[in-house]
Amino acid sequence: MNQNSEIKPTDLEESQNHFPQNESNESNGFFSLAKNRRSQILEVSCLILFVFCSVLLVDKFWPAEINRQTASAKQEILNIIETKYTGDLPSKEDQAKGELAGLVSSLNDPYSQFIPKDKVNEFQNSLNEKYSGIGVRFSRETGKVLITQIFKDGPASNGGIQVGDELIKVDDKPVASMTNEQLANAIKGVENSTVNITILRSGLESSYKITRKNVQSDMVSLEVRGEVGIINISTFGENSASKMMTVSTQIRSNQNIKKLVLDLRSNTGGLLDQSVLIASYFLPENSTLVKEVYKTEAKEEKTIAQSNSLLDYPIVVVTDGSTASASEILAAALRESRQIKLIGQKTYGKGVVQQVFTLRNGDLFKLTIAEWITPKGDKINLKGLEPDILVDLNKNSVDRAVEEVLK
Repeated sequence: MNQNSEIKPTDLEESQNHFPQNESNESNGFFSLAKNRRSQILEVSCLILFVFCSVLLVDKFWPAEINRQTASAKQEILNIIETKYTGDLPSKEDQAKGELAGLVSSLNDPYSQFIPKDKVNEFQNSLNEKYSGIGVRFSRETGKVLITQIFKDGPASNGGIQVGDELIKVDDKPVASMTNEQLANAIKGVENSTVNITILRSGLESSYKITRKNVQSDMVSLEVRGEVGIINISTFGENSASKMMTVSTQIRSNQNIKKLVLDLRSNTGGLLDQSVLIASYFLPENSTLVKEVYKTEAKEEKTIAQSNSLLDYPIVVVTDGSTASASEILAAALRESRQIKLIGQKTYGKGVVQQVFTLRNGDLFKLTIAEWITPKGDKINLKGLEPDILVDLNKNSVDRAVEEVLK
């Protein structure tokens, strides 16, 4: 604490005005006035000394006392663990990591995170959808878990899985009761390990034993249905903007494509700079994509000019409960700036920004540093975006979007 910041001239003036006045001495002339003045000076000096000492106590004594009590409690816990715990004891390094993770978790922020250096590659790969698995993307449609995309030359593609297959079991465990995250984790695993996938196709149940391999999604892909181009953006990872450039070139060169569907289902966000570049294909140059409100300032992210702009194509956007963060920003900007309809389900509602800090020892620290506001000033965080056309979970949102854009 800066001691001088707590002792301002205005503080002293206000304190003097509140000293009690001795009315019997006010008529005793210069001597009484001087004595009164010396008394006031003495009292002010005492007040200054009191404030100064209080500052020292707050800054020095209490943190030291808290630290002493914490250190004592920590040692007590360690002693109990060493004498009572039946499992393997953590190493000193693991203890230190646990303390750092606990410090970050004390923020009670679900998005701030301590990432030890041995998990950094895993974290970076998650942003770019690099992992060991079978190379599929799934969605919950019509009350079922359906395979919606298969990565080219991936294990699932080579193993016989097809788009449209209903996923029933993973390693003989029913998927109906799993969350999307639990299901994804069940499919992923160590490279060259095997996983048993049970699917339903045309009413017939089949099982496939597939060897997991390192895979990476396309992040941005194109499906063509007649005159409708369906753009799926699964994440805003590194190089996703360059993949969007490839897809936009494919669209511009295909004379059959007249209208577009932008599929943002299960897109949980990613890198802001990539979302700005991708948004620039769908919004006029210098449009406000999002407003960022930081602790001490605010700024706007603006779109740039793109040579393969898709502005002249009619478009609708598909969302679901896993559409979050940067994908919500894009969806909101398209609706507010171009009156583009959102079709599907309400989005997740993550409207805060994280920055990743690299620590000196190689660990990462991800911290929430700002809140996102839509171009018209609405908040997304904890609210989400309501669709213009709500599609029941028992129906296919993309099919409904194709119908709408063809009207």
